[in-house]
Amino acid sequence: FGHLLEIATNGVLKSIEHRAMTNAALARTSVATFIMPAADIPIGPAEELVGEGNPPRYRTVTFDEFMRVYKTVGARRESVEKAFKL
Repeated sequence: FGHLLEIATNGVLKSIEHRAMTNAALARTSVATFIMPAADIPIGPAEELVGEGNPPRYRTVTFDEFMRVYKTVGARRESVEKAFKL
């Protein structure tokens, strides 16, 4: 979800690497969230966040193409960013 959000916000919000820190004194709760739009849905910078002086930083692709690239390059932010940056 983080990579999709970074593309949709034109880089305003940044995806981060997943990490978890344990704490022996406190219980930890995790919630997994998955976004699965239809394969032909376009994923790209929101029109409201691009314009004069703020060009799109990422190309628009279908969700299907996004997932193919994601599975090929891996989940690392730098790899995903490089694959979709203009």
